[in-house]
Amino acid sequence: LCFVIGKDSFLVDCGDGMGTLRQLIRANIPLSSVKTVFLTHHHADHIIGIPHLLFVQLLSDPFMKLTVYGPAQTLRITRNIAFVTHGYTKAHADRIAFHPMKSGATESVLNEVAVTAISVKGPAGHPMSIFAYAASIGKKKVVFTSDMRPNNNFDQLARGADILIHDCFTTSREEQF
Repeated sequence: LCFVIGKDSFLVDCGDGMGTLRQLIRANIPLSSVKTVFLTHHHADHIIGIPHLLFVQLLSDPFMKLTVYGPAQTLRITRNIAFVTHGYTKAHADRIAFHPMKSGATESVLNEVAVTAISVKGPAGHPMSIFAYAASIGKKKVVFTSDMRPNNNFDQLARGADILIHDCFTTSREEQF
């Protein structure tokens, strides 16, 4: 998911290897506009594009700084993958801020957007921190979640949302995967 605000943008999750970069190009979103990523959790389909995104961004602009937000465990895994797969990225680690968030925390991005993280319950048998995010853009509220079971934290976060995006894999009948 890419939020475009004026000439800047930020992502929520970055899966599919080079697919994220291809989709940004297809959508005519300048890669240079993406300097911030919020990660929901560390399943591969949510983070595997980060190594390529960071590498391309750092290589294309020697002054670019990037920030990646998310649960602490997700950021540790993502950082390790990014640094193991791209030596250039590791050599320029000082230009990437991996910023762990806590449930209920809000970060200001792009000067006019506030993004709030809330911990949600993941699928049965998946003991990991998973965040849903609410982006307040002016008077609009956009909520994004993925891979979660129904829960009160999410109900509270989504209340009053103008747009709700829920990335999901199975129906409740198929939850025993």
